[in-house]
Amino acid sequence: MKYKLENIDLGDLEDVVMKLEDSFEVQLTGIDILKINNFGELTDIIKEKIVFESEENCTSQQAFYKLRSVIEKEFGIENLNPKSKLSEIFPKKERLLKIKLIEEKLDFKLKITQPKSIFLKFFTYLLLVSLLFFIINYKIASILFITSIIGIWTLYKFGKELNINTFGELAEKMKRENYSKVRRNKNSINKKEIEKIIIDTFSIELDLDKTKLTRNALL
Repeated sequence: MKYKLENIDLGDLEDVVMKLEDSFEVQLTGIDILKINNFGELTDIIKEKIVFESEENCTSQQAFYKLRSVIEKEFGIENLNPKSKLSEIFPKKERLLKIKLIEEKLDFKLKITQPKSIFLKFFTYLLLVSLLFFIINYKIASILFITSIIGIWTLYKFGKELNINTFGELAEKMKRENYSKVRRNKNSINKKEIEKIIIDTFSIELDLDKTKLTRNALL
């Protein structure tokens, strides 16, 4: 299901803006936020905050080569290409350990694992039931609530299911979420890429149709 930008919850919008701030290593102030009325103004303000010099080189390629270099060095895996399967690079038995090692070398989180949906649905259902039980029995409700919260936290911490499939998808994710950190020159940007990254981030994080993310789209 695709939503309209103007119908997105304010808290969700703030979360996406924070992710863009982290990626581009910029900071929007409260005054900046008050100035924003539409998607174009948001894009312009983010661009204005980025003060690095412009270099017309492809960040996707730089993310790809940086990731490939680390994996080749740490795991001895060669001939990686955009279609290489992450399930083969990070086999399930050692997945969390190997991902953690790569994250330490890259100095940022990859965020490519998630819980099994069936278990997540169970604890989410348990959480909802616990809220209903607060009307009936506070003690039982408290036990169910704490159990569900601990369960959900544990699932996300130790979940091993991959949320993307290929090496190329991971490189693109790295570019989108850690733009400055994957650049060869961390004090540079490719201005031609910025708007596309902002659009991609909003589309992916908020399930928005890219064609609706025009400059006049209301916030």
